Amino acid sequence: MSFRVYFFDKNQKIRRIPIKTYEALKEGKESIPEYANQEIRVVELLLEMKDRKPIQILRSWGVKWNFNKDGSIKGSYSKRISVEAQRYIFFDSEDVKFTEGNVIDAKQKFSNMHYDNRYKWEPSSIDIDRISKLIWKPKKKKKQNSSKVIKFPTKR
Repeated sequence: MSFRVYFFDKNQKIRRIPIKTYEALKEGKESIPEYANQEIRVVELLLEMKDRKPIQILRSWGVKWNFNKDGSIKGSYSKRISVEAQRYIFFDSEDVKFTEGNVIDAKQKFSNMHYDNRYKWEPSSIDIDRISKLIWKPKKKKKQNSSKVIKFPTKR
């Protein structure tokens, strides 16, 4: 299996991000100045591999990253992770409803909706198709120069 990350910028340009860069961004050790003050949609993929070549996409999911003025995600990423952790620690089941009499407490439902709207997005089939074309793009054939000039040594 292989994990890959792709960024969709504001112009819908797709860029594959090396895992080292991805991890360094999350740890606040790296920045990408060209993404300063932008919300970037991130697609994370899990690929099935055979002989070190991708054969199918097993899973894909999307998140939103908000880049700061310096092109880092410091603060924004850690805040998202903190909120996500709280959701799973305190509200690990959507079946749990906090009620008092006939009143249903919808705070968690609205909190989940707010979180999903702010930090997640669902890649469309078109988005996944575009990434697939990058993953499985045909290799360029090398041009064969049929009119190759061969120089023979000249006599002196």
